[in-house]
Amino acid sequence: MLPTLILIAGVSGGTAGHPALHPRATDLYVEMPDVAAMMQAYRTAPPARFLDDEGVQKLGGLTVQMGLDFGAILRAATPRLSTDPAAQGLFVAGDLSAASISFSGLDPAPGEPSELAQRVGILVVCDFASAEGARNMDAALQRAGWLESAAAPATPESPAAGGSAEELELDGQRAVLTRHHLDAPLFELEAWTVTLGARWVLGAGRATPQDLARRRADPASSLPAHTELFAAEQGFGPQQGTLVARIHSDLATVPFAGPDDVMFSAMLSTMLPFAGARGVWRIQLQGERFVTESAYTRLDAQNPLDRLVTRSPVQRASAAAIPETAVGAWLGQVRASELPALFETWMGEPPAEDKSAPDPARAARLGELFEKGLGSNAVVSLLPFAGIQSLVPQVLVSLDVEDRAAAAAALEALVEHVRSARRDIAIEERAYRKIPLTTFTASAEKKETASASVLSAVPLLGTLGSDAPTPCFALLEDRLLIALKPAHVRTEIQRREKQAAEGKPPAPHALAQEARCPADAVEVSTLDWSGLFGKLYDLVRGFAPMLSQGQPLPFDPASLPASSSFTKFFQPSFSWTRKTEHGLYTRAESSFGPETPLTILALFDGLQGNASPMGAMLAGGAPRPNGGAERAAGGANGTAPKPESAKPARDDTRERTLAALRAVKTGVAVYRSQKGKAPATLAELLAPTESFPKGFLDPPQLPKDAWGRELRFEPDAQGGKYKLWSLGADGIDQQGTGDDVALP
Repeated sequence: MLPTLILIAGVSGGTAGHPALHPRATDLYVEMPDVAAMMQAYRTAPPARFLDDEGVQKLGGLTVQMGLDFGAILRAATPRLSTDPAAQGLFVAGDLSAASISFSGLDPAPGEPSELAQRVGILVVCDFASAEGARNMDAALQRAGWLESAAAPATPESPAAGGSAEELELDGQRAVLTRHHLDAPLFELEAWTVTLGARWVLGAGRATPQDLARRRADPASSLPAHTELFAAEQGFGPQQGTLVARIHSDLATVPFAGPDDVMFSAMLSTMLPFAGARGVWRIQLQGERFVTESAYTRLDAQNPLDRLVTRSPVQRASAAAIPETAVGAWLGQVRASELPALFETWMGEPPAEDKSAPDPARAARLGELFEKGLGSNAVVSLLPFAGIQSLVPQVLVSLDVEDRAAAAAALEALVEHVRSARRDIAIEERAYRKIPLTTFTASAEKKETASASVLSAVPLLGTLGSDAPTPCFALLEDRLLIALKPAHVRTEIQRREKQAAEGKPPAPHALAQEARCPADAVEVSTLDWSGLFGKLYDLVRGFAPMLSQGQPLPFDPASLPASSSFTKFFQPSFSWTRKTEHGLYTRAESSFGPETPLTILALFDGLQGNASPMGAMLAGGAPRPNGGAERAAGGANGTAPKPESAKPARDDTRERTLAALRAVKTGVAVYRSQKGKAPATLAELLAPTESFPKGFLDPPQLPKDAWGRELRFEPDAQGGKYKLWSLGADGIDQQGTGDDVALP
């Protein structure tokens, strides 16, 4: 038997000893100190009650009829750590008692590779109540598809073929290593595991077993002791409810987002609040609310949004500018001088022929004009989705006007600069109800790229609503309105005029309530996720008949439960931030826990490998977030080539043909939504329209099947129904039968 190592000391004490195992240069450290208590508390939390709801289960049953079993996909993509086949639940923890994970190399250092997969290091430490639980960990991850082993695990008694077992020496003792390929959501890396009694350790990427051994010999190379690492918790409120997780961050950048991905960075920042910050976070489940407290300082701002915010106390009167229908809002103080730079970032990179060296003097002049004309009180409102054809978020920015004449001069100077420097941007100035409205429209190519970027999270819906943001602004007497679409500004103008005509004061928003946050709060925000995505669900529910493209559905769309039947479990999220002598303190509460983004990742990762037509259509064939397509020899995405024995080669001609059929089917659906019937020929899908300047296919060309042949398409005389198929491997037309390939 393997000797017991010093590493297994302290297993019964939660994660108190875990920091000593992780590298000091860690960008992000996360720990779950009591998994059993957390799992017990989750049984009555809103996410669990949501999954147990009759309406949700009914909806799940309907998706199964469509060939998409979300529950099965999540269960298959989520490690189940218990060997008991009767164990129920999405995540089966077995006798896992505590866990920690660290990420190094998320922040690029001088001389480091730009590709994240080439520089990241990951270390995972899991403590179990039994040695059997630890030994089962490799097999559980293999069943979930996260680990692929190059060979059967070696032991001193049964060494690897051709030599001795690979060993790791720790504290004068030896443990056997197993080499793997890690294929988890967000990362594909070479990895290794080692089991030490009731402790299991995984390292991946640049986290090597030799580094782990060196840290045992030199404690100064590890993270500080637990009491020092989380010393800032002393300033938090008393620990109540169940402790879910602790996080220590020293992460300057937003992972997976470039410096110009402003909207993407902002979206990720709501899910990863520790990105761009140094500090600690504590997440507790208190009754039905997840409460997160954090103490941190912001690091060098990579995102223009960070440079925009001043961290001055919020003026609650600004909440009057929030529309009553808003499902989300943010109040804060901003530097008006930073608005021109932010606006240019929204418009993206100029064409190569229009690029020129930055002009600091011009930027300073524009900044001065904006600072003179505008105040610092800013309100950002998020409105529900208005329709299925346009899924550009209804984000409305409202700023105080201090000097209207100066503000008008600042906006005029900005327009003239864009007109002279950006030939790829068209500018339209037209009055709406006597109020000037200025709209910036990108070229067709840039517009297509922007549309794909904004809607990439929902590929199928992004195809149906394939329009891109067209930033615009309107200067009122007391406010400057900025939005991603002109319709959003026009709606707000109508709302304000109606209020003025009725002579009623605006209904107070929840953010205006004094008791919700302290008077010295520098940021306040709320987001009703149920209101946002419930509206989207209802839109898709009403749109289901069109999505069927005239084909019979396996269910009656009218039988779909309304969104209110299951959004009732989730109350709006709310957070506020204030300054402290050490930096910033934020308190946030939500019905969702940290498992939500992880579940979304697991579901999307499962959809990528789902063989059903609906699964592939929802996944959109999108690349993995780390940018890695299939790994090739030489490590195209920074990883070593997968061992040949890891997975047998397979014939994917049918899958590629089905993908081509699905692309055409989606294009026909969009065409029908615009024209009212199916096209007479597939060539009509390539004809440009005002709404779809590059036709109805992306890319704008007719796909062929895996054998290089054109697809067959036969609509009926009325354009209500049609047949779509491939001739298959033999090239003989059997009208979609035999070895012909057709969508189920």
